[in-house]
Amino acid sequence: HERLWDRNFATKLSRPRKLMGTFSDPLTFFNSTETGKLYNSLVMIAYLTREITNNTNWPRDLVALMQQHPQIPQDRMGFIPGWDKLTFWQA
Repeated sequence: HERLWDRNFATKLSRPRKLMGTFSDPLTFFNSTETGKLYNSLVMIAYLTREITNNTNWPRDLVALMQQHPQIPQDRMGFIPGWDKLTFWQA
């Protein structure tokens, strides 16, 4: 089966050059060094779901899911330290 947790994607998502709506500084929640990892894709999914609907729980649900599985090596997926405490994921 395909694994996502340690995969390097061919399409690398780097930090946006423009401000992203209400998330004024992408540098604070985007991983600018591990651009081919899963985390940046999850950031974009969270951002787009919020742009589509204001009442989405998807970002908070992801935080809860990851907290339920602390044995998963988040750094190997490109998650930045303290990502789950950022207002981006809590809002």
